[in-house]
Amino acid sequence: MLSRLPPAAAPEAPAVWWDLLAPSAAERQQVESALGVALPSAAVMREIEASSRLYQLDGAAVMTALVPRGTGEEDDDTTLTFVLAGQQLATLRPADVGAVRILFERLARQAAPLPAPAAILVRLLEAIVDGLADRLEQVGADLSHVSQRVFRRRRLQARAVPDYQAVLRQLGRDGDQLSLVTESLFSIERLVTFAGRLDAIRAAETLGRRVKTLRRDVSSLSDHANLLNGKLTFLLDATLGMIGISQNNIIKGLSVAAAVFLPPTLIASIYGMNFEHMPLLGKPWGYPAALGLMLATAIAPYWIFKRLRWF
Repeated sequence: MLSRLPPAAAPEAPAVWWDLLAPSAAERQQVESALGVALPSAAVMREIEASSRLYQLDGAAVMTALVPRGTGEEDDDTTLTFVLAGQQLATLRPADVGAVRILFERLARQAAPLPAPAAILVRLLEAIVDGLADRLEQVGADLSHVSQRVFRRRRLQARAVPDYQAVLRQLGRDGDQLSLVTESLFSIERLVTFAGRLDAIRAAETLGRRVKTLRRDVSSLSDHANLLNGKLTFLLDATLGMIGISQNNIIKGLSVAAAVFLPPTLIASIYGMNFEHMPLLGKPWGYPAALGLMLATAIAPYWIFKRLRWF
């Protein structure tokens, strides 16, 4: 789908912003003719070399970054390419990116003249970085909630065992989010550095300051993402350790139960044998004595394990 600002009835009319969402071959050709530069293919947009994502061609700057898309568990990343050619800007995206769509709709509704293409580019980058910051804040809140579930149970629920499967699933989702945000921040940091050297941005002092601020924001967000990644790794190790402790407690309880009931079972087994001559069989107090012995041999291990604080 091809959209443009300002809208015009004639296809050949000049535009400030061309937005291509999963475009057809004809739409790509139309924009390439307007910009005077070839748009990168999907394969080139996915390459990880900086020379493939950030370059200048025929006076136009071509910049590609990875940005997250979607809001659910099926979240994934997509490529977003900016082409700044003279007084025109083109955005090429195989999938929907909320920051691009929202800014495009906002500029289409406003009555004021459109900003310069370089200013639109900076506003897009600022919106994307703001979205990444929101994702990091959400991951941080999720990790704090997980930490409370694992370590800070209330006294009334001291014997309650957290749902560690749910905790691991949440940590897995947060890990995916952190991976997407970290990769996106890395690509955007390189893109912002490249864009800061463009003549269209250096010529405007205001845009130059905004790009420097954006570079500092991206750097600080990268540091914060690394901090959250360390916290996530710690919580994952701690959760796995808690699972091991919980399993050990179960095994310990079964071992204590087996040790408590083993002597009475042994005594009952001995007196359950069918021999004619056995001690105490002929005594009237033999049965109560056997029961008392069984009870004593059950209480003794229990008392010992209690003193050892095994449970």
